[in-house]
Amino acid sequence: MATAAERLVEVQDAISAIVGGAQEYTVNGETVRKADLGDLQRLEAALRRQVAATAAPKGAGGFSVATFGSD
Repeated sequence: MATAAERLVEVQDAISAIVGGAQEYTVNGETVRKADLGDLQRLEAALRRQVAATAAPKGAGGFSVATFGSD
């Protein structure tokens, strides 16, 4: 199974292909329609959040307090 980061790359490639004009094409009389751009963009946003959540260290965005004892 692909990781979220790998799936994100795949989704971004698919978005690029659609934006480049490959949403729908016909070969030998057969019409092929790729995934909807809006659906892919929503999936991309969800995968970005998932990748960011797994990449961020626990407690990221908060703060830490260190105490130093005196000798």
